Amino acid sequence: MKQTYVIMATKLLNESRCISFNMVKLGERIVEKGIRLLPLMDLSQVDTSLERPIPEATSKLEIIVHAMEIGMGVLGHVDICIEGYVYSYGNYDELACILNGARGEGVLLKAPREDYFKFCKRHYQKTLYIYSLEVTDEQIQLIKNRLEKVLKESFTWSPPDDICSFNPVSEKLEEMYAYFMVQCMPVTFYKFRKTQFKLYTMWRNNCLLFVDYLVSALKVRPLRARMTTFPSLYQERLESLKEKQHSIITDCQIY
Repeated sequence: MKQTYVIMATKLLNESRCISFNMVKLGERIVEKGIRLLPLMDLSQVDTSLERPIPEATSKLEIIVHAMEIGMGVLGHVDICIEGYVYSYGNYDELACILNGARGEGVLLKAPREDYFKFCKRHYQKTLYIYSLEVTDEQIQLIKNRLEKVLKESFTWSPPDDICSFNPVSEKLEEMYAYFMVQCMPVTFYKFRKTQFKLYTMWRNNCLLFVDYLVSALKVRPLRARMTTFPSLYQERLESLKEKQHSIITDCQIY
């Protein structure tokens, strides 16, 4: 698979005991080249207007897949929304990232659904695919229990205002993505003392692994990420599952 090019190159560098500056720059070039080989999401038929109303939630549990046509966004991103709050895991501390963001400290954010959607659309012009899942109150509680278990090993983090991030939309250097979010909405960031989510890596410990960890509590095998690494490929599985009869996925809205 084409994604193997990115995974193997960055994993090799990650396993080195000492990563020199030259190795980091080489790793960044390898990652960037690998990203260009990956298939892009087709956004040609999507209404990307910033004035579109936000789709109303039709379920207490949603999986949100992000899509962009430029930068690292071609790999996609995936979040989970639980009863009106989005939980998003990623490398949000850009000062702690190396390998062009492929490795860094894991950060989880919690934000209100509507505010978060508006921010994603206006700041980075993302397209969001919102998958609604049919779940019972008991199943929602199972998800919450898993989330609570992860948060027991966390502490809150406040992003600084350092100018360290390149915005591929505006093509300007600016404050990190997380800092902008704090200015726009009530959002809480968490870092981890322990657990597998303390370290973020693009090829394994990423946003998809976090979502998969939570939804695994539902014990719905077709919903699991299994060997899928990137959200852009996981979306294909969600689309396939949506088309089946009696599927746990009842709807997909695009924003």
